Amino acid sequence: MFCYKCGTQIPDGGKFCPACGTAAQGSTAASQPAPQPAEPFPQPSPITQATSNGAMPFEDYRSLLEGRLGIGQFVPELNAWMYYSEEFKIKWGASKMKKYVFLSSFEKLDAQTLRAYSDACIKHALKIYQGLPRGFQTGVSSFAIAASNAVGQDAVDLALQIPPKHYAAFELPVIADLQNRRICHMQRTPMWGALLWKDIRNFATACAKFE
Repeated sequence: MFCYKCGTQIPDGGKFCPACGTAAQGSTAASQPAPQPAEPFPQPSPITQATSNGAMPFEDYRSLLEGRLGIGQFVPELNAWMYYSEEFKIKWGASKMKKYVFLSSFEKLDAQTLRAYSDACIKHALKIYQGLPRGFQTGVSSFAIAASNAVGQDAVDLALQIPPKHYAAFELPVIADLQNRRICHMQRTPMWGALLWKDIRNFATACAKFE
């Protein structure tokens, strides 16, 4: 208790201020500091959620293909990765197929871009081809896989069409829609090379699929 006039502390039970003699009745108790709220426990930082719209990054898709086809070789003039393999089958007339798979990414993919890309890929495959003359129990197939997050409907329409015809060679443009994680390529069987097209389509699906 403190004296309300001079501020001197009055002993407990005292009735007068020992300094000025003022009665203790008007004195006040020492002010206590206002209680402070307990400091909250630090909260754990929220887990950062990956922002994803479902699209697969191109590098992840390329890694997926390389798990099936092996390490590719980058072709600067095509701005594409190339993967090479060979396959021999009796049902092909005891022939060997030399397969060239190309993979490139495009910011936007339309029909004109897809056509030009597939043309460039088959030309490159034929340019670097080595072996017996094409048609002598050997052939060439070119798979131009175009990966994009923005695939135009005209590109899809083109991919579903029968591709240009070549002597003892086949080209198949394949769309890899990274946004929707699906592929698209021709499903029909042209009269020319009918014996081979089913296997060509199946190979394209097996190496380009997202699963």
